[in-house]
Amino acid sequence: MKQLGLAYMMYDQDYDETGPPLWWWTQAFWPTFIYPYVKNQGLFRCPDDSYGATFVWPQDNPKNLLRSYMLYVGASAMGNTGGKEAGVEQPANFIVFVEKNSNSHEPWPEMYCPPEPDQCCSQYACGPNNAGTNYGRIICPGQTPRHNGGYNWTLMDGHTKWMRIEQTMHQSQAPVGGNVDWWHLCKETMWDPTPSDPNTGAN
Repeated sequence: MKQLGLAYMMYDQDYDETGPPLWWWTQAFWPTFIYPYVKNQGLFRCPDDSYGATFVWPQDNPKNLLRSYMLYVGASAMGNTGGKEAGVEQPANFIVFVEKNSNSHEPWPEMYCPPEPDQCCSQYACGPNNAGTNYGRIICPGQTPRHNGGYNWTLMDGHTKWMRIEQTMHQSQAPVGGNVDWWHLCKETMWDPTPSDPNTGAN
């Protein structure tokens, strides 16, 4: 995952300090964009992931890359910051890549802030529809992530760190207005590019 972080940084430098798109309809998705910087299909796959995922539209994945990771929407060209490092206050504490779960039917290449509805982690509890692929991006409560109960995370400054998901959701301070919904639960966490701004937050 560290190599993916370095590839993300090189792409960012080459494209006017803008991160890669999550996908580009019927053309490509993020591994295709950063593949030229790694040129190694194996880097997209965790050795402990029995089910490397492809993507929902084969034409977007011409190299048939199997991947074990997701790009955080907030770190992509489609996020609040446009994937620009200049828009992130604390790059060493801002998530870029996260491991997907180990399901065999997990095609989605992107991750949102975990408490967002339907991410199978709303208030850290699964909803009634969590059997579908939209609800299984990460490990549901009651399941065990494949790395000793936690995940490896790549952060915007390029380094990789093992953490439990609860650690990424730790709030440095109470958000303005309190934790009244998922958006506020994501404020002041590692999913928030601008924790000092009460009017912007996580994706």
